[in-house]
Amino acid sequence: MQAFHIAAEHGIERVELPAADAEWIAGCRWGDAAVPLTPSWIAKQAHMRWRQRAYEGFFGGEVTSLRGEAAFCLLSGFGIRAEVARAAYHKLTDMGVLEGMPDAATIREVLEQPLDVGGRKVRYRFPRVRAEYLHGALRVLSSITPAQNGIALRRQLLQIKGIGPKTASFVVRNHLLSDEVAILDIHLIRAGQIARIFPRNLRLPSDYMKLEARFLAFAAACGVPASILDIAIWDIMRGISLTRLARADAMNASLWTGDDDDQARHDQAQVDSRTESAGGGTVDERQWAQHLL
Repeated sequence: MQAFHIAAEHGIERVELPAADAEWIAGCRWGDAAVPLTPSWIAKQAHMRWRQRAYEGFFGGEVTSLRGEAAFCLLSGFGIRAEVARAAYHKLTDMGVLEGMPDAATIREVLEQPLDVGGRKVRYRFPRVRAEYLHGALRVLSSITPAQNGIALRRQLLQIKGIGPKTASFVVRNHLLSDEVAILDIHLIRAGQIARIFPRNLRLPSDYMKLEARFLAFAAACGVPASILDIAIWDIMRGISLTRLARADAMNASLWTGDDDDQARHDQAQVDSRTESAGGGTVDERQWAQHLL
């Protein structure tokens, strides 16, 4: 057993993790909690942030409606800094553009105007493409009854042009405060590969569902909500240099002792089980790839 203590809001809390040689899943050891980017080290960091309420209010904040969440997440994404996306969203809402059914040209006209970001004037990137995506998303959302199950709602969102699995998961997380999905990006994938949580033969976007199933299994093993675990990893990875990542990768080589074929079958079984529990058919992984931003 590995134990550590956390200075939490209401006093000192003791957290216990399995021994370093124990396996959190068949073929993958927990590793030493003192060694960076082992599964147990990641679990320790996530527990600390969770129990200290480091991300309280991070999800489900100022945006409350599904339309608003979809709009904000579409304005974010690849190549758009969070503060720029937030400024663009507020400009659209302050001008009343997101009310009703605005056409793409109206949205684009607003996005082409300079944005005030931290006292600086900034131009929003990709105004034409994002305006078209946003118009299409608002049109689709006005014609459906949103599911209240996280996986089912994500399936609906994936029918919208411009929304891929990461963006759809982000909308679901914010709107439903759901731990049924994971927001997987390059930071999480890199950390998961170094910790041997993710097999290296799985890739985004085609293997998103398999990677997510494995991530959620790890979150359950850690005893930490998926919403805390993915934001904690994202937060941690932004501050680790490539040199340190390479060193951790080399040190963690012995964590994986399993059979790749057995693991592939296990991962697919997990995906099938979650799909069936959501009450829907399978999603063609090529469809996920086509939607990914």
